[in-house]
Amino acid sequence: MKILLVHCHYRMPGGEDAVFAAERALLERRGHQVIVYERSNEEAAHGLPKALLPLHAVWNHAAARDIKHIIKTQNIDAVHIHNTLLLLSPAVVRAAKSTGVPVVQTLHNFRLFCPNGILLRDGRVCEDCPRHGLSCAIRHRCYRGSLAQTLVVAAAYGLHRRLGTWRGVTMVALTEFDRQKLLEFNRQYPMFDADRLVVKPNPVCVPSGPVNPWGDRKNQMLFAGRLEELKGLRTVLEAWRLLGDAAPALLVECCFVDSAADAQRFDADKMAAAIVRGITGQTAAQTGAAPAQQAGYHVRITASVLNVRRDHSASSAVATQVRKGEVYTIVDEYNNG
Repeated sequence: MKILLVHCHYRMPGGEDAVFAAERALLERRGHQVIVYERSNEEAAHGLPKALLPLHAVWNHAAARDIKHIIKTQNIDAVHIHNTLLLLSPAVVRAAKSTGVPVVQTLHNFRLFCPNGILLRDGRVCEDCPRHGLSCAIRHRCYRGSLAQTLVVAAAYGLHRRLGTWRGVTMVALTEFDRQKLLEFNRQYPMFDADRLVVKPNPVCVPSGPVNPWGDRKNQMLFAGRLEELKGLRTVLEAWRLLGDAAPALLVECCFVDSAADAQRFDADKMAAAIVRGITGQTAAQTGAAPAQQAGYHVRITASVLNVRRDHSASSAVATQVRKGEVYTIVDEYNNG
């Protein structure tokens, strides 16, 4: 089949982008020809494009024309749409439908019914918009805490709800829980055909090598994600603390840095302090000697390559290098602040 994948990237890369790339790779491995139409909200970060973004978020005529043109000229067999917020707008869904080819859209969140997409407000579950209308989001400024931006998102989904944009489209929920919630909300404010909502979990890459048997694994838990409420870190920490002395080691992977610009946004010391506060409720010392630890504890290197320098200065000469997977015994520590 020749399949058109449509996606709008957020300004900060996230899980939806990873799923989009993984599904593209999966389809291509299966022998399908994949045509990609992708845009990024970064295109509208400045100047005239930024000024026009509120209009494009509601109805992007140019993007809709592009979709129609690609489907007709490339003889597309099916269209799979991921994110349309903000730059593409739901108009691309209507454009794809108008050509008569099958259209699928993956619902990565609850944004059809909730402008902030996550059913969460002030740290609590909130289902006001799905039950009482999008005006609730406007009142609480739910999208990025901005009245203007929330108005734009509510206008986009409110308009396309009335136009029946998602009627006739096969909608994909990621879990059965999501499906049941979406069906519940859809009964209150119909957006799509209930019999066309299916469950398809996100794809994952299966390790090519052997998987460690359960008995050989370390007694560790890993959280990988952004340090924010909606990612569930608070739930992880609360569950971990309930285990008391029997709790496994908790590893927190809190950022994914792919460029120098991204690296400048993160401060490792502040993130470490935030993790300590979240787990213990106490503030970690930022300067002075490091707390004494039991001598002889072990560390495993997780970085690809780690430089070992001749003294405590980051500018001193590199004495040697240690590599990923190697294990060392720590016999002494020093914190130079």
